[in-house]
Amino acid sequence: MRTEDRLEAMQKELNTMKRRFRWIIAVGSFFIFGVWVFGAMPGKSVQASVGEILSADVVIAQRFQVLNDQNKSRASLGVISGEPALYLSDSRGEVRGSFVLMDGNPSLSLSDAQGNERIFFGVLEGNPILRIYDAKRNVIWSAP
Repeated sequence: MRTEDRLEAMQKELNTMKRRFRWIIAVGSFFIFGVWVFGAMPGKSVQASVGEILSADVVIAQRFQVLNDQNKSRASLGVISGEPALYLSDSRGEVRGSFVLMDGNPSLSLSDAQGNERIFFGVLEGNPILRIYDAKRNVIWSAP
């Protein structure tokens, strides 16, 4: 495979990752907006009936969770060990995606159905990094 072909393939993969990252940011923003719209004061639960509108200028909490009909967590937004984190779970409640800050560095992690991290995109020691793993967590592609 020619160098130009490899660069073109890598650029295509990077563009795909950028689109997915933007999608995750959009979902996270939508989630935060939903929390704001249906927010509650600290220590109090609020339930809204159909057609009821809730509003607040500021919502204060350490963690927000979105549950499905079986009360399994599907999304969680909170502060873990002093750092903000957004976790997205599958229908079984297993975390499949996360957007977190680790020591102030942002990272996005996507896992397969078995819970194995398959994609990591973030900043480590001030440098951007993208890694793609196989099912046994061996690196199959990395940039830089």
